[in-house]
Amino acid sequence: GRAVPGSNSVVLQYLVFNNWGIFGVMILCAVMCVVLCGFLGYHLWLAAKNVTTNESYKWGELRQAHKRYERQRSRQMERLAKRRVQREKRAAWRAKREAGSQNQAAMPELDLESESSEEELMPFEPFPDNHFDRGILQNLWEVASPFSLRDPPVDCEGLVVPDPAMVYAEAQRSEEKRAKSGQEKSAEGGNKNRAKKNGKKKKEGEGNGEGGEGDPGGKGGGGPETEKSKKSKNSKKKGGSAGVGRDGKEKAS
Repeated sequence: GRAVPGSNSVVLQYLVFNNWGIFGVMILCAVMCVVLCGFLGYHLWLAAKNVTTNESYKWGELRQAHKRYERQRSRQMERLAKRRVQREKRAAWRAKREAGSQNQAAMPELDLESESSEEELMPFEPFPDNHFDRGILQNLWEVASPFSLRDPPVDCEGLVVPDPAMVYAEAQRSEEKRAKSGQEKSAEGGNKNRAKKNGKKKKEGEGNGEGGEGDPGGKGGGGPETEKSKKSKNSKKKGGSAGVGRDGKEKAS
C-alpha cells in the first residue's frame, strides 16, 4: 500500500475509531474539569471574602438595596438643587421689582411639584463593612487552620475560647454554692425565729413568777405557793372544820 503522512486529524480519527470508549471518557473528564474548576474558583472567592454562600446572597441583596438608596438620594439632591435655584430667581425678581427697574421680565415660573411638599435630605449611609473580612491571606489561613481547632481555641477576635466542659463544670459549682448559701440563710433565719420564741417564753415565765411571789395567798398570777401561804390555808381549813363540829354539838343539845 501507499504510505500516507499522518496529520493530526488522521490520528484523531484513528483514536476515535479504535478507542471510542476511552475517547468518550476523555470528553466527560474535560467537561467535569471545567465545572469543577468553576466550583473551586467560586469557593476560593468565598473563602477569600470570609463569607458563606448564604451570606454572599445576603451581601448581594444589601448592595443592591444600597445602590437603590443612593439613586433615590441623588434624585432628591437634584430636586432640592432645582428648588433652591428657582427660589433664588424669584428673590432676584422681587428685588428688581422693589427697586423699580424698567423693562422687567415676567415672574419666573416655579415647579409646583417641587414646591408642593417640603422634604428633608436623606442622610448619607455608607455601605457597611464585613468585620470578618481580615484580608485574603488571613481568610485563607483561617480556612486552613480554623480558630476552633487551634490550641488553645480562639474566636474570630483572637480571644481564647473556654472549654465547654469547663464552663459546664463551673456553672454546676456556682449552682451548688448558691444552693448551699440559700440553705445556710434559711437555717440562720430558723434559728433566729426559735431564739426569739424562746426569749418570749422566758420573759412570760419570769413575769408569771413575779406575780406569784407578790400574791402569797395564791390569788396572783398562778406562781408557786410559799410556805407561809400553805400554813395559812391549813389553819383556815382546821378552823372551819372546828366550827362545823361546834355547830353540830349545839344543835344536838
